[in-house]
Amino acid sequence: MTTHAGVLGTSGGLATDFDGRVLDRHQQPIPGLFAAGNVSDGVFRNNYPGGGATLGSAITRAFAVGEHLATSLAPTCPPLPANAGAAIPAVPQAG
Repeated sequence: MTTHAGVLGTSGGLATDFDGRVLDRHQQPIPGLFAAGNVSDGVFRNNYPGGGATLGSAITRAFAVGEHLATSLAPTCPPLPANAGAAIPAVPQAG
């Protein structure tokens, strides 16, 4: 198999709103479809400045998507049991 040097990146991507919802051709959100990072249009639009340049934007947009999902799904989720945190063991300290 022949291999060739290359760069992984995207140019453009799915159109999204501030909450990371993917937009249809009429600029309306598609229910239940979200995107962040290199698969979304992002801050660079149809440009790719180089490796690593999109990381900050990807993290910020993914946070916005998570925040939107947490806010919109919270009313439909059942409450956690009172002892929910008790099942998580403490992390042992080094030393």
